[in-house]
Amino acid sequence: MTTEAIKISEGGEITAVILLAPDANAQTCHAASMLAKYLQRSTSGQIFHFITTDLHIPHEKKRIYVGVMDPDIKLNAESALDGLGDDGFVIYPQGNSISIIGNTSWGTEFGVLEFLERYVGVCWLMPGPDGEEVPHHTDISIPIVIIRDTPQSISRHFFGTDKPVTSSEWARRNRMHDTIQFHHNMSELFDPEIYADHAEYYPDGVLPNHPDNWQPIMNDTTANAAIQRIITYFEMNPDKISYSLGINDSQNYCEANPAHPLYTGKINSIGYLDMSDVYYPWINKIVAGVTEKFPDKYFGLLAYWNVYDPPTSVKLHPRIVPYITDDRMSWIDPVKRQEGHNHTERWKKAADHLAFYEYLYGTPYCVPRVYIHRMAENYKYARDANVIAHVAELFPNFGEGPKPWISAKLQWNPGLDVEDLLSQWYIRTVGIKAAPYLREYFEYWECFWETRIFKTKWYRKWADSAIRFNFLDLFDSSYLQAVTDDDMAKSRRLMEKVVLHAETDAQKKRAHLLMSTFEYYEDSVLSYMRNNSIPCPINNREAVELLLDNSHKVSIAERRLRGLKVPQGDPILVPPSDLFSFDGVWIWRGTERALSSCFAQWLKHTSDPERFIQQLKQYGSNEEQTDLRNYARFMLAELDHGENLLNNNSICFGPATNTPKETIKWDWSENALTKIRTGICRLQEVRLEPGCYGVVIRLNVTEEMALDATINWYYQIANDRDEIVDYVITGRIPLLTGKGDEITLEAMFEIASDKCRVPLAFQVYEIKPDEQLDLEIAHIAVYKLN
Repeated sequence: MTTEAIKISEGGEITAVILLAPDANAQTCHAASMLAKYLQRSTSGQIFHFITTDLHIPHEKKRIYVGVMDPDIKLNAESALDGLGDDGFVIYPQGNSISIIGNTSWGTEFGVLEFLERYVGVCWLMPGPDGEEVPHHTDISIPIVIIRDTPQSISRHFFGTDKPVTSSEWARRNRMHDTIQFHHNMSELFDPEIYADHAEYYPDGVLPNHPDNWQPIMNDTTANAAIQRIITYFEMNPDKISYSLGINDSQNYCEANPAHPLYTGKINSIGYLDMSDVYYPWINKIVAGVTEKFPDKYFGLLAYWNVYDPPTSVKLHPRIVPYITDDRMSWIDPVKRQEGHNHTERWKKAADHLAFYEYLYGTPYCVPRVYIHRMAENYKYARDANVIAHVAELFPNFGEGPKPWISAKLQWNPGLDVEDLLSQWYIRTVGIKAAPYLREYFEYWECFWETRIFKTKWYRKWADSAIRFNFLDLFDSSYLQAVTDDDMAKSRRLMEKVVLHAETDAQKKRAHLLMSTFEYYEDSVLSYMRNNSIPCPINNREAVELLLDNSHKVSIAERRLRGLKVPQGDPILVPPSDLFSFDGVWIWRGTERALSSCFAQWLKHTSDPERFIQQLKQYGSNEEQTDLRNYARFMLAELDHGENLLNNNSICFGPATNTPKETIKWDWSENALTKIRTGICRLQEVRLEPGCYGVVIRLNVTEEMALDATINWYYQIANDRDEIVDYVITGRIPLLTGKGDEITLEAMFEIASDKCRVPLAFQVYEIKPDEQLDLEIAHIAVYKLN
């Protein structure tokens, strides 16, 4: 008997049961439980599980088979699975039964997810319980239509969603499945502990004492060793379908020595020594050896850094999948898009299968980095280029709204209509009345990233560099200089309307969470030094306004830092990466404009300097506005010769004792990737009691240098047990490099516990190999502000 639909819920009562095979594995049982959970949440009814051999299955109930087929349709359903791959599935309704089954347990799980999305309307918009949308139904009917589906790419993964559990669960609900291993892995394949008797496998014939700052020697001997080790791995892990042959994150190749017979001297398309014609022939030998025994395994690797370009001497073995590493937001730029397409086309000639490695961030960008339409076009291009796998460094904070969700959808099916996806996400997230305002908010930022950003010095510095990272320079926040107060004001108005017009409790909660993410962006922008210079005030009113404005920035910066140090518990708000790492490049304190120098210059020329000093003293006695009070006291100490806690101490540089005005001595470190240096000047270590402090240093440029470098305060605060309790990190400011320039660094910080030691230090960044610094210390002081 044929019906138009199978009704599995009627009047809020579920009229179906779930059936599992007696030997159903844990993943299939989990999928069945998930199906039951969301059907019950949607209808408030109950649904029960049975195994197919149970004699007590209610005859009057519809049957939903999970991971197993209704025996009456088995032959038809089996043929429907043909060609769908490991993640593919069939939803096969017929008579009074529905069979949801995949070629593997993963396929079955994805079939259940499709069933819940398509017929129940469940949507996992963002991680955590607040990100789930589960519509209420009294009646649910399943059309008699066979659904067959399989993903365009066989491996899909987001870095940054592994923790917390709610984020990894969100990614899995959106059908992310990481199957091809490809990442840095030479340190595992050639583990020095395993090959302790084979120092000849490593550069210079020496066992490495660093976990990964090396590559193995690439010859027949190491290829044979790798073959045996990988064969053993697959023998012990027969369920694994791939093994990673990705390089370590290092340029330390034996073959990079000009004296080596395989040295090419060739520079690749991003400016590094090209090792592709050394590495890829060696990889081919390994894969050829392993596939003699395991012909169906994949071997992922990173087309990155020295091996970014395809080889010219060989074509890759058909089981090798190179992950081409690029920040494809840059493909908005027609020049970079053509370069990227040309590079991909070259790779298509060198490999049967390709994968795309994206820098899709996310955190740590400080405004929503939204470029959804270009992202959608990139996924279509990937489909046409035979890209079979995707991975992205996403690290979302979900202040980017639909971007992560749409990326997951398009990795599964790049042919989906992006406008339909956007409308669905906006409406499901905050409701039909608030959705237009949320759309306008994200479209505003998409316009910023698709138009204005390409006119910035931040972008051009990366795009025009002869030697560059594969990704846009996320370590440089100067793109915020292109953001205006009007941008933030308009964004706030739109987000306030989103909050106002959200209707249901769930929509209101999500609206408030998205507002919280905007407020982090807002604090980031408003506390960042977007203007490199400060106009000197021309009268007392302007001086006071400048003081109040900057003390407000200090307050906003402190609020932002508190939020970063103690993040909120909701997974939508938790930044999944440590923004205090990477030399604190995403940290600033609102003091970067160094007002004391500006005020000192003005006071030299004003006819009534005492008037402003008295104003500072008035603000400095205000016990209600503590940020303004402390900032006023800091300025007062600098301008009115407060007690310098360093007066009785010399400033030490290694073995020498230098007084101010002497040349600075540096400790240098070099980035192995770019050869760009960072210099640190370690000043005096001071011991401070609890309280609020201000620190200032003035540096003189003694020679013309014309460096495109930056400088900041950077030091740690340690307690008497040598535990780091806080960092004093300021935003990086431009290092003025004309002879006679003065650079001032200021910061305020709190000491919360007794007997803390503060080893004062500042750093300079982005010094190129042929550049030198010539600075001297003109003044340094530490003041207690309370």
